[in-house]
Amino acid sequence: MVLTIIILLVFFIAFVFAKIADKKREKIQFDILPNEKILQVENDVTFFGRNKELRKPGLLYLTNKRLVFFRYKFGFLQLIPVIGNTLTAVFLDKQIFWEFPVNQIITYHFKPTVIKTNNGTRVGSFGETKLITINKENVGFDIPLKYTDYSKADLLVALDRLLLMKD
Repeated sequence: MVLTIIILLVFFIAFVFAKIADKKREKIQFDILPNEKILQVENDVTFFGRNKELRKPGLLYLTNKRLVFFRYKFGFLQLIPVIGNTLTAVFLDKQIFWEFPVNQIITYHFKPTVIKTNNGTRVGSFGETKLITINKENVGFDIPLKYTDYSKADLLVALDRLLLMKD
């Protein structure tokens, strides 16, 4: 009985933090150009930078003009089971950590990875994505996949449409 109450309490707290995180994400304001609009937002993206120099988890916004990345201030909170991801989303740094114009992206490479336990239970999945730019730079992201094993994230599908329109 006590265990059931504790589990319900933890899930209630996780739900409350998830609602707070959604409200906080909606309030993010960054300088959007007059002809720019947000196409897609992806949570829990890991940004590696050039040649995997650093590792920062956060949010990745795709607009019709650029990619914009906001990092979580306290990424180590993701280690807490059940409510860790929602806690990190609450503590979001509102300053732009990295941004890049979409018109300078030539293409990207996408490699899906599914993490499973020994008995075949799926633990997690992400798509290792490397952007290839005009200047031959490689910028890497780990973008969470959809619930099916190898389908691209919606952000990458939207980026495909932008790159096709650019040609």
